Amino acid sequence: MKIILVGMTLGLLSFHGNGQTTNSIKVGYTFKINLSRKSIADSLEGTTHIGYLMVAPNESFFVIDSKYEEIEKPSATAGLNNSVIILDSMQKIYKNIKENNMICEEQGIGAKYWYMDSLHNQQWTIGSETRTIGTYECKKATCSYWGREYTAWFSTEIPISNGPWKFGGLPGLILEVYDSERKIFYSLKSIQQPCVGKCTIAIETKKVISKQLFIAKFKQGIEKVNIYVQAQANQNAGANKVKATMKFDTIEIY
Repeated sequence: MKIILVGMTLGLLSFHGNGQTTNSIKVGYTFKINLSRKSIADSLEGTTHIGYLMVAPNESFFVIDSKYEEIEKPSATAGLNNSVIILDSMQKIYKNIKENNMICEEQGIGAKYWYMDSLHNQQWTIGSETRTIGTYECKKATCSYWGREYTAWFSTEIPISNGPWKFGGLPGLILEVYDSERKIFYSLKSIQQPCVGKCTIAIETKKVISKQLFIAKFKQGIEKVNIYVQAQANQNAGANKVKATMKFDTIEIY
């Protein structure tokens, strides 16, 4: 049975940079990812996506386009052990502010999953450094999150404790966030205010699992792929046994 998980309406509420509290807004982000290659240069060359964060009272929805990207095509020889595949998440994140949780859509190995995660569970350290992004004065914050070190720039001029992907929990909207290697980079593209629109998602509730179970399934999928890859490599090599594995790169390091 399918249910409507989100049916939020973004009304005519707005903010004007004067501390007025409101949380109905649509924010566009440029998302750049380059997990398996060298870090993204200052020019931010790499795979580019556009994402949108839609925030309504007590809930929000972040969506970004999805893509499989095969960085190095596997060969039929022992060169398989150098092959890397990026699994770029669907990045559909529904945050239930009221219930302090979020449901995430994630591309696993050969399957798509919905799983429950904690809301804004980054442990931020807010520094004294500031900079301007667009017309907004921003403060710097840092955290460690699922194997990566992140820097975020947030603005208290937009009093919304939210941000792209799973990020949030700061006293203002996150306008830019990136990891220490600059392999993952979200940057502000647009802000729509007043924001008018609707957003709905339909999923099968019986398929929503815990994050722990998702990670277990993800690792099982990787193991199955590597067993297959090893068998194919041994078959192609004849009597000679070779070591062959596939590396899967994701935003969160499990």
